[in-house]
Amino acid sequence: MASAIQKWRKPLTRGFVILAGLATLYSGLWFFIAAQMENGLESWAAKQRNRGWTVEHGKVAMIGFPLKWRMNIKKPLLSRATGKAPFHWSGPLIRLNMRPWNLTRVGFSTAGEHRLGYATDKAAESSKLEMGAGHGELIFGNDGVLDDLSFTIEGAAIETAQAQNYRFTQLHTRLNLNRPPAPDSKPHQIPAFYLSAELFGLTLPKNLKPALGRTISRMALSADFLGTASGGNLNQALTQWAKSGGSLNVKRLDIGWSRLDISGTGTLALDTALQPIAAFSGKVSGYGETLDALTTSGVINPSTAMVTRFALRALSNFTGDKKGDRIRVSLTIQDGHLHVGPVKLIELPKIIWN
Repeated sequence: MASAIQKWRKPLTRGFVILAGLATLYSGLWFFIAAQMENGLESWAAKQRNRGWTVEHGKVAMIGFPLKWRMNIKKPLLSRATGKAPFHWSGPLIRLNMRPWNLTRVGFSTAGEHRLGYATDKAAESSKLEMGAGHGELIFGNDGVLDDLSFTIEGAAIETAQAQNYRFTQLHTRLNLNRPPAPDSKPHQIPAFYLSAELFGLTLPKNLKPALGRTISRMALSADFLGTASGGNLNQALTQWAKSGGSLNVKRLDIGWSRLDISGTGTLALDTALQPIAAFSGKVSGYGETLDALTTSGVINPSTAMVTRFALRALSNFTGDKKGDRIRVSLTIQDGHLHVGPVKLIELPKIIWN
């Protein structure tokens, strides 16, 4: 028995030594890669600072040993006071899920109170977003500039800088910035970015009392943003966009609000007074109940509701587009009014861009 133990002692000892060595080597490699990732973060931050951004953060911790690399960044802040437009974002914590062999694709997750502002670089002037959970992915180009962002938020409350409060249950969005450069002669014909978003359970502020209720069950949008927009505030950015012939090429628009259900495509732009002009075509259902609600709330008078209902039924019968309560119809916005088919339905409130 003793001889048998003696026979296997050396190979076992050698095996344990090799395993311990490999474990030590792997541990060293893990921490080396973690250190390189932290250096990569600081290198990226330095590049953004050279471009005019303010990049700040608190303590950075690498976790996930031994199989993953996760970077916890406390109190991240990204803002810009000059350039195309002032901007501010800050939050309590963001977790980055990183792959050392591909640092251009970075997964992330976060939660808690975030500050997000356009046309301001100050947290106090930004909107407050309190989210239950958020996760997504960032894709960077070789120059470190963001090319693509996908983001999902589960349960959130928003308080705008004007103290308006909104809530929603879920948001899925994707923003693609990797577009071809626009020629100087025709910048309005080249998409600046592509946006797709789907929003569920949007609750409007209490001071708003829309005829269809405060909760919009679902909204979906996919569109190309054509043209250029930059300026020190939203008004200046939209003025430049309108003057450059910019437009929103909407490939998909869905709205589910009370009994009203709309799906369509179209184009939206702004006139010289920065008021919307739009032309959409699509399908709508629930228009009867919607007209009743608009009449009851006093948004439209009974005679307008009757003419609109008659026109929609006649149009759908003439074109053969009616299927149950769902009909094909055109929607246009012009001169401050919403037109449904040939009928001028309601006067829209003037938008004051702040």
